[in-house]
Amino acid sequence: MTDLPIRADLLIHGAALVATVDDDRRELAGGWVAITDGLISGVGGSTDPMPDAERIIDAGGYVESRGKPVPDAARDAAYTRELGEVLAERYETETVLMSTQVVGHVLF
Repeated sequence: MTDLPIRADLLIHGAALVATVDDDRRELAGGWVAITDGLISGVGGSTDPMPDAERIIDAGGYVESRGKPVPDAARDAAYTRELGEVLAERYETETVLMSTQVVGHVLF
């Protein structure tokens, strides 16, 4: 587990398993992931203390026991809307060059 931020921007908890890509390739049952300033700021298992967060998502119930996605149109629409807002904000603040712009520029 990494040093926890005092307060994360986002905390996703209740995952059946969090698989890390660190040197130990840990698998954390009942895991959680904290995100601060767009980067992973902490991970832990069910017995590790979680940081407080601005936004908290309970990952439990997102996948059925046989690994099939649980359809939830309202959740998917909210995530799509939020992703669009984040992309628009990053484009405005960071002048992120999107691949479609590169293709458009090359073609025209």
